[in-house]
Amino acid sequence: MLDTHEVPIDYARRRALFADETSPLLLDENAHWRICKSLGTRQFQQVHLYRLRWQLRRLLLGADPQLGNHAPAWTHRFAYRTHPEILAFLDEQAHRNLAAHHITDEPATWEPPAHWLDNIALPQPPVGTPTERVRALLTPNSTARDVAQTLGLTVHQLRLLMENRRLSAQTRPHNKGNYPRPPRQGYLVPDQLRDLYQRQGLQQLQIAELAGCTTSIVRTALKQANIPLRPRRAPGELKRSVDPTWLRTEYHDKGRTVADIARELAAPDTNVSQLLDAWGIPRHAAGHSAPPAWQPSPFADLGVPLSPDMERISTRVGALEELRTALLLPGYRTRRAAALTLGIPRTSLNGRLKKLETAAGFAIFNHRKRPVAPTARGQALLDEAQLLLQRLDHERPV
Repeated sequence: MLDTHEVPIDYARRRALFADETSPLLLDENAHWRICKSLGTRQFQQVHLYRLRWQLRRLLLGADPQLGNHAPAWTHRFAYRTHPEILAFLDEQAHRNLAAHHITDEPATWEPPAHWLDNIALPQPPVGTPTERVRALLTPNSTARDVAQTLGLTVHQLRLLMENRRLSAQTRPHNKGNYPRPPRQGYLVPDQLRDLYQRQGLQQLQIAELAGCTTSIVRTALKQANIPLRPRRAPGELKRSVDPTWLRTEYHDKGRTVADIARELAAPDTNVSQLLDAWGIPRHAAGHSAPPAWQPSPFADLGVPLSPDMERISTRVGALEELRTALLLPGYRTRRAAALTLGIPRTSLNGRLKKLETAAGFAIFNHRKRPVAPTARGQALLDEAQLLLQRLDHERPV
C-alpha cells in the first residue's frame, strides 16, 4: 500500500532512527512526573517509563516497535485508561524527538485516506457515534468490553474510536491520605539542593547522606524543585574513573564489602562486582564478615561531653541519619503515619529505628502505645541528640 502511494512520512528513516530499543530516545521525565502528580497518580515509576517509551516509539514508527503480531497485554489497558494529558504529552515528545533529528517536514503521526482502504476489511468505528455518549460511558469502573457492547462495537472499533477522538476512561483518584507534606528543610530546600546537585556536582546518594534521608526522597525533591536530573553514567565511565589498585586494597586487603564500596562510589552494587571480575580481584570467601562500619563521632569537635550511649551510637556509619529520623517520630499516631507524612518508605524507617535501638542496647520508643512516644531512657537520648544536632548544624550550616 505504501509502495504505491506517496506518503508524507519517511518510514524507512523512522525505523532506522527509532526501531532499536537501545537507541537514545528523548523523554522529559520531569515533565511527566509533574503531570502525574497533578493528576493524582503514581504512574511515574521505571515500569511506567518503560511503557511510555514503548508507546512513544509506536507513535514515531506508526506500528508496534517490536516484532510479532501481538502487542504486550498491558498496551490494551494503556490505550483504554491513559489520561488525555499524558497522550498530549506523548505527542509533544514525538515532535521533540523528530526535531532532534532535524525532521521538521513530517507530521508526528499520519492516517491514510479512507479511499485507500476500500477493499480492506478493517474494524473501522462508526463515525456517527456521539463523542459525549462515549465519554459518559468511560467511567472508572467500566471495561472496554462492556463499553463496546453498549455501543454495539467491537473492542477494536472502540479503541480506534477512542484513539481518533483522544478519549480515555476515567481513572480512580489516588488516595493521597490526610497527611500534609511538610516544606522541604535543610539540604533539600530548592536553592540549597540546586547548589549541591548542579554547582558542586554531588550524587543523589551523597545528598541523601547529608540530609539524613533516602535517595528516593532526594530524587523527588529534585523533581519538585524542577532541577533536571543528570544523565546516568555512560558505559565504561565508572571503570575509567576507578583505580584497580585502590579497589583491590579496599576490597581485598581491607575486607570492605561490595555494598560499602558501591555506596562510596555512588554506583550500583552490580557495577562494582563487574569491576572485581574484570580485574581478577578474588571474591571474599563464604562466611566473610565485613569490618565494623566505624567512623569518628561527628560530635567529637563540638566541645560537648557525650553520654556513653551517644558515644557508642555516634561512631557508627549512618548514625546521623538514624538520629534525625528518630527525632521526627514523637507525636505521630503510628510509625506508618509518620512514614507517609515524611515521605520515607516504611521499611526504611523501621530499619533505621531497629539499627538505632540495636546500637543503643535499649528500646528508644514504646512500640505499643499511640501516639508514638519515647521511653524514659529514649527521651533522654533524644534530648541529647537534639542538642548535639542543633550545634552540629550551626557549625556546618545548611
